[in-house]
Amino acid sequence: MAMDMLMAGVDTTSRTFTAALLCLAKNPEKQAVLREEVMNVLPEKDSEFTEASMKNVPYLRACIKESQRIYPLVIGNGRFLNRDSVLSGYQVPAGTCVSMVPLSLLSSEEHFLKAAEFLPERWIRNATDSNGQCPANDLKLKNPFVFLPFGFGPRMCVGKRIEMTGDHVEQLHSMWSLMFEPKTCEDFLHKLKAHADNFYTDLLTESREKQAAILDDIAALRAEASDLTRLLHETVDIGQRPDDVPLIIWQLKLDKSIEHLREELSKRRAEIGELLPQQEQLCEELGALPLPLLADPLPLPDEMDGFRDHLENLRSQRAVRQTELDQLRKAIKHDMKMLELMPQTDAEDRLLNDLSHNLTPETLERLRQMRNSYAEQIQELRSKIHDMREKIYVLWDRLQETDESAMRRVRECTENTQRTYDILHSELQRCQALRSQNLKTFIEQLRVEISKWWDLTLKSQQERKRFSNYYNKYYNEDLLELHDLELDDLKSFYTCNKEIFDLCESRAELWSRMQALGEKANEPNRFNNRGGQFLKEEKERKAITSKLPKIEQQITELVHAHEVQSHGPYLVYGENILELMAGEWENYRQAKQSAARKKASPTTRTGSSSKLIMPPPTAGSTAHRTPRTLKNMSSMSTSTMSLRKTPTILLITPNMTKSTGNLHKRLNPSAAASSSGYRTPNAKRSLMSSLNSIRPSPSTTQRLANSQLKASKSPLKRVRVLDNTLRRKGQPNSCHRERSIDNGMEEDLPLNM
Repeated sequence: MAMDMLMAGVDTTSRTFTAALLCLAKNPEKQAVLREEVMNVLPEKDSEFTEASMKNVPYLRACIKESQRIYPLVIGNGRFLNRDSVLSGYQVPAGTCVSMVPLSLLSSEEHFLKAAEFLPERWIRNATDSNGQCPANDLKLKNPFVFLPFGFGPRMCVGKRIEMTGDHVEQLHSMWSLMFEPKTCEDFLHKLKAHADNFYTDLLTESREKQAAILDDIAALRAEASDLTRLLHETVDIGQRPDDVPLIIWQLKLDKSIEHLREELSKRRAEIGELLPQQEQLCEELGALPLPLLADPLPLPDEMDGFRDHLENLRSQRAVRQTELDQLRKAIKHDMKMLELMPQTDAEDRLLNDLSHNLTPETLERLRQMRNSYAEQIQELRSKIHDMREKIYVLWDRLQETDESAMRRVRECTENTQRTYDILHSELQRCQALRSQNLKTFIEQLRVEISKWWDLTLKSQQERKRFSNYYNKYYNEDLLELHDLELDDLKSFYTCNKEIFDLCESRAELWSRMQALGEKANEPNRFNNRGGQFLKEEKERKAITSKLPKIEQQITELVHAHEVQSHGPYLVYGENILELMAGEWENYRQAKQSAARKKASPTTRTGSSSKLIMPPPTAGSTAHRTPRTLKNMSSMSTSTMSLRKTPTILLITPNMTKSTGNLHKRLNPSAAASSSGYRTPNAKRSLMSSLNSIRPSPSTTQRLANSQLKASKSPLKRVRVLDNTLRRKGQPNSCHRERSIDNGMEEDLPLNM
């Protein structure tokens, strides 16, 4: 350390004076300016150079600084980094030696104008160059750390302090030697040392206090940074102070590093301070519970967004409730106007008219209750007006009212208001008073209407007789009232079950048509040509077969619902409708089976009126011939002729073999049924029964067998026979014989054309 102090105090001084003398020698004009300044301060050779004289030589100090700029004492400073750092955008790891060479900065035109020239004027504050500018001021405004010949901070040059102290002590000793004796000067030097010790002691104490204060501030800043990060849910990397960074600089750096956190904290608290009163007001208006918003720690950004959404929802809810409130108030006031009512209490008046009323659920619920109550009253009033109007019209019709003014007054009241109700009520009472004077006429008219509605509701005679007052001849108000009630019940019953009555009517029409078609199907001459009516009937029968079950299914479902609701059966003409439909189907099936049995079992007439069932013929025997069998043979011929007249046979096409095959199937139902399982329709079975009832003779059987063999061998021949027959039929006034086909047998039958 002693060598460092010696070198710093001696070597730097000699190098500084050498550089200054060299620069002055190279620039005699600057040397002349400096000599003039020194001569002004030291005019004589033995003039004393005092401290006051040192203050009057600014150009000398400027020359020394300028010489140190051109010829620096050292080429640079070196430091080892104790932590990772970023220098000019480069990541420099800890432990790296970083050298700072000022030569380039001191000779840069960026920092020093005319850097290659010796210009002491640049260091004088009041000096100006040819452009009227002060280079020194411009330099210091840019960066004061460009020119540091003695360094900066705790590692600055020690010689500067020694030189400064030596100069002051030398000046004091010179002054004291002139003024006092040597012993006194020595005492003053001891006192100076004591003062210096006290000064440095006080200075150290003050510096330690200052250091402690700075450390406390740094600790407070660290605590504040920790608190801010906790409140704001953010992280800030403060780190540890580097050894080469002064405490005051580190303090400023810490303060600056958390400044944005302070601003963010202040901003969030201000926002919370604005949001909480808004929520309080909205919750008070809506009667809702407030959402908590903590101040320590502050909410996260997502929580703040959720709180803002919560406020927005409250605002939307307030708008919706305000709209509903206005609509309810408007509707209630309209209903009250129609009912000619006014608010009964102050609470109702405030509820309907107070503009600053809260939008709580209780308020809206009270308004809804009022709205429903008044709406029910309006509905009841409307229903009463409608009923009274209908009763008045009925009474007018029965009374044959001619009072035009009363009738006009009623017709003009079209609104459902209390005034309309009062007018109609008055008119109804007037008409009822007139009705009381004509009880018999009214009751007879009611009985006519009741009878009509009995028919519409399908009431039986027994059900009609239950209303015994229908036959009462004692006319009074009670009897009139009973008739009115009976008529109202019938109308209500018909209205409630109108769908069932409509379905029953549709079913009755379809049922009647189905029976009519069934009767036509049993006629012997149903295959006669009726202009395509047979095909239409078949299509209609299929449609009825499809529609009727669907209608009955709908009736069944509606009846079940009625039975559940009324806890009783649904009667039609005094019988359960479901049982009635089932009985009709059973009767229909029995009738069909009876008709089929009659056709399948022929009977003979013997004597005058007795009916005997003939025993069936045995195998290989000939059936007994009776007038009934002969009649059946004649009908067979007629039926065969009707088959020839059908449009199906008239339309002869090349595909006649297929038509002949169908005819063969109709004439041989047993063979067709056994081969394909086809079941002949009812109409066809009727015809087949007539044909099967004929039992031919043995000779005829043999001949038919031969014809059957021929027909099986050559179906085309049969087609030709039919074709020739049709051709002969087209010739006028011709008589011929035609072959008749019956169950594969051919027989010559007379045919009159």
